[in-house]
Formats: sequence, structure tokens, C-alpha cells
Amino acid sequence: MGHAGVAALLLEAKPEIASAVDDGDYTALHWALNDHVADVLLRAQPGLINGVTRAGWTPLHCAASRPQHDAKLIRVLLNARPQLGPAVTNEDRTALHLAALQGHDSRVTTLFEANPELIGAVDGLGLTPLSYIVNFWRPNVLNVIQDRVSFGQLLDALVMSSRIEHAERLVAAHCMSLLTDLQSRDIVKIVYDYLTSRKESSSSILQRQEAILTGRNKPKQEKEYTKKQ
Repeated sequence: MGHAGVAALLLEAKPEIASAVDDGDYTALHWALNDHVADVLLRAQPGLINGVTRAGWTPLHCAASRPQHDAKLIRVLLNARPQLGPAVTNEDRTALHLAALQGHDSRVTTLFEANPELIGAVDGLGLTPLSYIVNFWRPNVLNVIQDRVSFGQLLDALVMSSRIEHAERLVAAHCMSLLTDLQSRDIVKIVYDYLTSRKESSSSILQRQEAILTGRNKPKQEKEYTKKQ
């Protein structure tokens, strides 16, 4: 008999234990080991899906953060209550933050596809799920999400995580794809200016790309550089 079978027997003998909480206000659903146990608990007590701990954790936060859990449990919880995706803890972290922080590829992908807009949600430390994905360098997840996040979001995450080489490649590839007649020296200058100052926003880089391409509003350094050629 597995965990789900044991849970079913306990609930049959004493249904009220489903709604019991511990000192931190965690319910049995918060501690559910897998999707089968969660199914048993939700059938017995559907309201468990709304449980929130003293730390602001929902069952989805727990499922996203613990190493023994998988994406199947996350799907069960999201099917029971899709609104759990944007819920935040007392530290302003969504379940996507926690999955990304732990570096769980399948859980991150499942949560992202349920709520792709949360990839840019900022937690109490000022970090986004994308920041954690880049910091832990999860290439499999990046391959899934990179076409659905903005150039600026990805660039900022790379720079904040000190992945300068990857940031250089991203900016160069972006320049080449959008501005095909931009000269190589201009691409290098854009990358250098951004990565040395780290103060310009990604939007200002795009504006400078357009300025260089059209010849309008060139920075002083660019004019001096051009005269020497």
C-alpha cells in the first residue's frame, strides 16, 4: 500500500484530520508527497487547496520547492485552483520563484507555461524567477522560455548574474538580427558601453542601436571615434 492508500484509510477512519494544521499552519496538503496523495486529500477536503501557512505558503509553493516533488503534483494543484500561480509568500515569492531557486527544470517549465507573465515578477530581494534560472544556469529551461521573454529581461538577468560572456553574445545576436547593416565595431561598442557601465537600461541600448543605424543623436564618443577612421 502506497502513501495515497494510507492517507485514504486515515481519512476514512477520521475525516476531520484532513483539515488539521501544525504549528506553522501547514495542512496535510502542504506536506503531500505526490499527486496521488494530493488527489485523495482534495477529494476528501477540497478546501485544503486554499490553505496558507504563517509564512504565506500555499500548497503550490511547497510542491514547487521540495526536491521529492515533481511536475505532476503541481499540475494537480493548479487544476484544483489555477489562481494559485500568482500567489506570493511573505517574501513576495511565487511558486515559480521557488522552483527556479531550487533549479527544478520540469517544475519551472510547468509553472511558467501556466503563468508565463510571472517570469518577471519581483520578489522581496528584487529578483525575478528568470534571475534565478540564469543564476543557476538551467539551459533546458532557457531553451523553453527564451522566445517568450523580452530581450531586456534576459539581458538584465544575465548581467545581474555576472554571465558577461553570454550577455555579450545575446546583445551581438540581437543587434545582428535587428540591424543587419550595423558594422562590427558598432556592435562591440554597444556591448562594451553596456557591460562596463552596467547602468544603462536595456531600452536605452535599443535606442542607441537605432541612433547609430540612422545617424541621429550619436553619442560624443561615437563622433570622436568616427573622425579618427
